[in-house]
Amino acid sequence: MPYMPYIRTPDNSVKFYSAAAEIGGMEEEQKKLWEQIENKDRQLKEQGEKKDQLYEELLKQKDEMTKLQIKNNNLQQELKKRNTEYLRVTGSLHIRSVCEEFEISIAILASKNYPREQKWKMKS
Repeated sequence: MPYMPYIRTPDNSVKFYSAAAEIGGMEEEQKKLWEQIENKDRQLKEQGEKKDQLYEELLKQKDEMTKLQIKNNNLQQELKKRNTEYLRVTGSLHIRSVCEEFEISIAILASKNYPREQKWKMKS
């Protein structure tokens, strides 16, 4: 039995051919294989471009998030500052009002207690 050359096809089957009869078929199969390889290369390039676009979008989103976070932190610090200023003002006003009420109440208590003290002094 003479030697029969063979090739493996993409679906992993074995195909026997005679050199004279299958040269045209081999060229077609080679073209198909090259087309498959080129298609795969194109797909990989497109996927790479898509990945690059997704990466750029992701970077933009991260930049926006960091900008928003910085802005949020600045607003929180400003709010804390205003709250402390408000508490200072209202606290001083509250202390002032308490002191004024206390001064008034001392005078009232003194005026009410004075006659009682006099009564006790008179009785004793």
